Amino acid sequence: MTQREGTRDRILEAAMSLFADMGFHATTTDAVAAEAGVAVGTIYNYFRSKEEILSYIFLRASDERIRYWRGLEAVQSPSQRILAFIEWHFSQISHDPRLGIILVHCLVSGIPGMAQFQHDMRRAYVSNLELATARQEIACDPEVMAIALMGIMEASVREGVARLARCGARQDMEGFFSRAMLQISALLRGLVSSDGSGE
Repeated sequence: MTQREGTRDRILEAAMSLFADMGFHATTTDAVAAEAGVAVGTIYNYFRSKEEILSYIFLRASDERIRYWRGLEAVQSPSQRILAFIEWHFSQISHDPRLGIILVHCLVSGIPGMAQFQHDMRRAYVSNLELATARQEIACDPEVMAIALMGIMEASVREGVARLARCGARQDMEGFFSRAMLQISALLRGLVSSDGSGE
């Protein structure tokens, strides 16, 4: 890692922590600079604004999730890829809740990176659901089911983050995510007929 990449990563880590702790709007670039251990002017060598930092956080998260989806291509069943991705996403939020907290606070903010994040996730779901439908694993409208799954995930992350805030224990959040996975799995299984044809 170059010194430039290290500085950029320190800025991003500081911003994630502050956005999660204080909220995006309450966080100033001065606070991000202090937390990152850099001068305020240094931030502007990497990012034009606080909004660009947040967009970059979402774009980085989106890229990471798309890479994970692609890594699942060896899994034969598209339905199993969807479940594996959701389980992985929940584990990432459990491991580092900051992204979940930021997602909950910014879902409807119109930040360009958030819009791209949502678009990328929807596209990945639709693609896998279309493949599962074509293989007759399940019967559904891929676009509608993609939106439904994203809604379940968003609500689950929101609830998991709320549980973490109330109790301060990741186990409560992780337990909720485990229960959500069981329900999502049951939902997908319910889209398969008894003859396994998905019709």
